[in-house]
Amino acid sequence: PLIDARLRYEHVDQDGIADSADAVTLRIRSGVQASTGPFSALVEAEGNIPFTTSYNDGFNGRPTPLVVDPGNIELNRAQLSYADKGLKLTAGRQVLDFADQRFVGPAAWRQNEQTFDAVRVQYAGLGGLKGLTVDAAYSWSVRTVNGIQGTPARPQSVGGDNYFGIIGYATPIGTLSGFAYLVDQDSATLSGFRLSSQ
Repeated sequence: PLIDARLRYEHVDQDGIADSADAVTLRIRSGVQASTGPFSALVEAEGNIPFTTSYNDGFNGRPTPLVVDPGNIELNRAQLSYADKGLKLTAGRQVLDFADQRFVGPAAWRQNEQTFDAVRVQYAGLGGLKGLTVDAAYSWSVRTVNGIQGTPARPQSVGGDNYFGIIGYATPIGTLSGFAYLVDQDSATLSGFRLSSQ
């Protein structure tokens, strides 16, 4: 069984808006995970319960600063995985977290998690090199933090052909990595290199 709950109070006082926002919300995630040998399956639901309605959640039109934590209940994750000998394959609705969420991640600050309908391949020790890792995913739908109340301006999901990839090599002074994120919604491409210390 899987269970996670987070009660949060958030206060926002924004210049240019007369009223401040106070949001008290409770997020609950529950589900089940089962595995046998190298295979595993996971199903998880997510709900967000607002205890106050005096903040602008993006849908209620309140004249306060925006706190994008609307009431919600949805299927958060439903995935199948295979992991063996340094290789991990995951397919289904899942959390993608690349490079500490710098550009691609679950938007963990918000109560509703951003997930991806995707296929992901992770491999460590590629070509017999222990320090070499590959992490690549293809996503056809991004499930946003807006939840089931999504509108065209704040959609529940955004479809497209999204390719994310990182190749890394661990060195004595840190990990050298190259990445490419190809996102079709904005016709944008982001790529580069970085060295991060461990």
